[in-house]
Amino acid sequence: MKNRLKQIRIQRKLSQRKLADAVGTSQQQIQRIETGKIAARLDIANRLSVVLGEPLNAIFPGSGKVIKKLDTEFKTSRYIPTKTYSELSNLGIEADSAIWHFKILLRGHEDELIFEISPAERRRMFGAVQQEGEALSFVVFDTSDARIAVNLAEMVYCHFLFDVGVISEKSEEGEDSGVEIYFSGSPKRFDFEPEVDRADPEEEGDEGDFGNIFWSLDLDPASHERYRFTDVDGEDVFLRAGDLALLKVPLWVVEPDLLDTDEDEEDQKDQEGESAEMPAE
Repeated sequence: MKNRLKQIRIQRKLSQRKLADAVGTSQQQIQRIETGKIAARLDIANRLSVVLGEPLNAIFPGSGKVIKKLDTEFKTSRYIPTKTYSELSNLGIEADSAIWHFKILLRGHEDELIFEISPAERRRMFGAVQQEGEALSFVVFDTSDARIAVNLAEMVYCHFLFDVGVISEKSEEGEDSGVEIYFSGSPKRFDFEPEVDRADPEEEGDEGDFGNIFWSLDLDPASHERYRFTDVDGEDVFLRAGDLALLKVPLWVVEPDLLDTDEDEEDQKDQEGESAEMPAE
C-alpha cells in the first residue's frame, strides 16, 4: 500500500502528531498509514485530503478510479463486491465502514474472546479460518494494538460480528499491556511483561523474538518446534508450538517504530534530502 502521505505532510511542514490532531486520529495511526501497514478508513482519508489540501488521488495514487467504480456499483445494485473493497484497500483506502469483531471460543474455555479487527483483516481471515488441515495451523492477525496467533485446532468456533458506527482512534495504543498466552486445553491465561522486539542487525532476516515466532506460526510449524523470548527482566521463556492455543503480543513490541519519538528529526532529514535532490535554478 504505497502512498504519498509522508511526502505531502513533510512538504506542508507538519509532524505526524500535528497532522493526527488536525485529522482526529492518533500519531501511531498516521505512522502506520504512511508506512503502508494499514489502509486509511475512507473518512480519515477524506479528512487527510481536506487538511493537506490535496485530492485523494494525489495522496493515494490510483484510488480515484476505484472510488468511482465503487460509487457506480453501489448506485447500480446497492452492493459493493468484496473484490472492489480489496482493490481500494490495496491502494491505501478502506471503504468498508463496518466495525468488525472476531469472537472465538477456545477448547476448554467457558468464555469467548472478542477482538476488534479491521475490514481488511476480516476479508483475509474469512478464508483463513476455513483452511485447517492435518498439520498444525495458526491464523495470525492484527487488532489496533496487538498481534494475535490462534491455533485453529483449539478454536471450537468463531463468529465474525459487525456493527456500523464511528471508531474513535484518538486514544494512543496502550504501551502498558503485556504478552498474553493460552495453552491447549487450559482456561488459565499466562501473562508476561515483554521488552521491545529489536531485530539483530547481524542476523539477516531476523525480526526479533516475537517477530520470528509469528513468522513461524504463520507457516504452519511442526508441533515439536519450541520458541524462545526474553521478558523485561532478561529471563528466557520457552513455548512449544503444538501446545500453544493463543498468543497475543502488543504491537509496540513487534513494531518498535511505534515507540520512536524522533519523527521531527527524521522529517528534517527528509526535508534536507529533498532539498539536496532539487536541481539548482
